Amino acid sequence: GAYAHSLGMEEMVQRGWISDEATLLTFLRRHIIPSVRQVDLPLVAESHRLAQTSDIPALLDIDKLAGALRPARELRTASLQTGRRRLT
Repeated sequence: GAYAHSLGMEEMVQRGWISDEATLLTFLRRHIIPSVRQVDLPLVAESHRLAQTSDIPALLDIDKLAGALRPARELRTASLQTGRRRLT
């Protein structure tokens, strides 16, 4: 599911940048939490608001924006796969 994606953590472990609880917390605080707070949650909130009004064109715009805000191809692919599964 959506939470199975490592968000780059596997590579960080392989490179030795995450090796214990302290370095994991640093990774989460510097990379994951800001992204969720500044990107994912606002997109979800706006999508929820638009879904209540059935504004399909605006929802499609949010979808395009969400893709554009994921610079890594792997994150975009994972996001698309998750979305398709939820639609199904």
